[in-house]
Amino acid sequence: MDAVEKFRCQREQSFSELFAALKDSRKQDEIRNRASNVKHCRWLRKDPNACVSFTEDVLDKDGNPTVRKGDPCPNNPLAKHPEIYEMENDNLSIISDVRTYEDMIWLGVLPSIEELTPAEFAVCSVLRGYMTAEEQKSQMMIRQTDMGQMMGGMFGGGEGRKGRGN
Repeated sequence: MDAVEKFRCQREQSFSELFAALKDSRKQDEIRNRASNVKHCRWLRKDPNACVSFTEDVLDKDGNPTVRKGDPCPNNPLAKHPEIYEMENDNLSIISDVRTYEDMIWLGVLPSIEELTPAEFAVCSVLRGYMTAEEQKSQMMIRQTDMGQMMGGMFGGGEGRKGRGN
């Protein structure tokens, strides 16, 4: 059995795309809508993180648990074949780059991969680095703002963050 065959899930034909969008039910729905003619996993529809952690026990017809809460899906190829996960971890930066390029192509920022010139690819790589740096700055600013609001609320200097039950 080769790695491609091992990376298939018997319950979800779009496994690799949906697994890349774990916890993001909106993105998973978009993927399912694009592939509406294939079989989709009911567990993953119910919980966008079901591949790696069930939120409840799954019982067989006699009431015995087949999957316990917190366990990965027994059909998850990465749980059944952990060597694939190790290979993926070894190549995370490459996978991240490819996904970013795929998004840029999908958004129309880049031409299709067949039409992409080496110069465009180089510019795209620089742009990706810039986007990553900007995203990190943005996340840091959000954390600093949240921390400032939280500290202000703790010491009477403000009302804390609005809209989060405060």
